[in-house]
Amino acid sequence: MNCKHPLYRRYNYIQQVTENPNNPDYAKYGGGVGTKNLFSSFEEFAKHIESTIGLPPTPQHRLHRIDQQGHFAPGNLEWTDQKGVGRNQRSNVRITYKGQTKCVTEWCEIYDLNYHTAVERLRLGWEIKDVFHTRPRYIGARTNPNFYERYGS
Repeated sequence: MNCKHPLYRRYNYIQQVTENPNNPDYAKYGGGVGTKNLFSSFEEFAKHIESTIGLPPTPQHRLHRIDQQGHFAPGNLEWTDQKGVGRNQRSNVRITYKGQTKCVTEWCEIYDLNYHTAVERLRLGWEIKDVFHTRPRYIGARTNPNFYERYGS
């Protein structure tokens, strides 16, 4: 029976959020943005997943749409961890810089910049290169090991 297959629960969830108006997440998928499940059956879904991206690497990995505006469809699914899911949400602000598009959180990690500092600079209308390459004037205790020596605890 299909319900014992390691992908069955994931397929069932996709069906529920795209086709069942009574599902609490339906408004975020099928009912809200018109996301569809383009797999005609569980067997088609399982065969595709197993032959392209395989089973999840760990129990913590989630099936995730690469293009959040796209459907649950062949070529638009990948396994990712919670960090990856968070970075690919529709609500994230994405910035294209040096030919690459990433969410603000990723750029902040790359350039070792506090997220809130970057967001405030963007809100103030700074140029993208200046947002990430201008070092903050004040470096607090979190990033400066000599902070407590200079300013006390």
